[in-house]
Amino acid sequence: MFELLRNCGWTSFLALLLGTVALSLTATALLLAFLRRHRAAAMVAGIGLFITGLTAFAGFGGTLYGRKVVGDAVAVASIGKVDRQRILIEGFEEARDCSRLGLALTGLPFLLGAVASGLSLFGKRPPERPGATEPGSPLGPAPQDPGPNVPVVLLGAACAFTGLLATGAMASASPPGAQQEPELWRLLSLTERALDPSEASVQVCKELELELLTHAIQEVSGRCVARVELSGVSMQAADLPRAAERCVRADLERGGSLDGLSCSASLATVREPARTELTRQIAARKGAR
Repeated sequence: MFELLRNCGWTSFLALLLGTVALSLTATALLLAFLRRHRAAAMVAGIGLFITGLTAFAGFGGTLYGRKVVGDAVAVASIGKVDRQRILIEGFEEARDCSRLGLALTGLPFLLGAVASGLSLFGKRPPERPGATEPGSPLGPAPQDPGPNVPVVLLGAACAFTGLLATGAMASASPPGAQQEPELWRLLSLTERALDPSEASVQVCKELELELLTHAIQEVSGRCVARVELSGVSMQAADLPRAAERCVRADLERGGSLDGLSCSASLATVREPARTELTRQIAARKGAR
């Protein structure tokens, strides 16, 4: 709970205040319903349910506000595309805690309000005073029971139910890429750096090769990489074959180890027909030695 309050920021205090008021009102409504004060119970329950819905909407609004703050901060930051996406996802995950907090604060008030509303609407009415309806009775005519205020209850229940649905959907929705492992983020970052002309390509290509080896499948008959499995990487990994091709060509120009290149994970990542072309170049240079 404390982590939710910390991640949600100032909107968490608004939700906490509304949740406390909603809990107090719905508990009071339940007590009035047990005392058979049905009209008062219905009125207080309806108001309590309405504030319960506001509590849920406070969590919903906190999530939207948190996403906007993260988006504005990332938009003006001088960072790479991959780091921007990673920070956005992490920020959206933290902003989602506002909706989770809203759900946590509305569960009990919604339950108490629903029970109090049911008792006030369908509960047993208090008995009439004996003899009050007889002609000439000194007690006078029996007062007519106006009954519970149904519109107030329905309005409060609709607000609470709508708030719970909206906040629950927001709390359970994960941003795209939220399930990616840290090593996949590193692979995407290396891909971006390898394609950046301002980067030191030698060091970056070495790091990229080592990272690709963690996803590589070795051939049974030798030590060469047969292929690289990248099924868990997001669509941004579409640039990875180009980055691997750039590294292989740069290594060829520098006169790197031909045996290492022919069995490298970088070469296995290059797409056809560029991979076949590079393999022929490597074989031609081996034959010319």
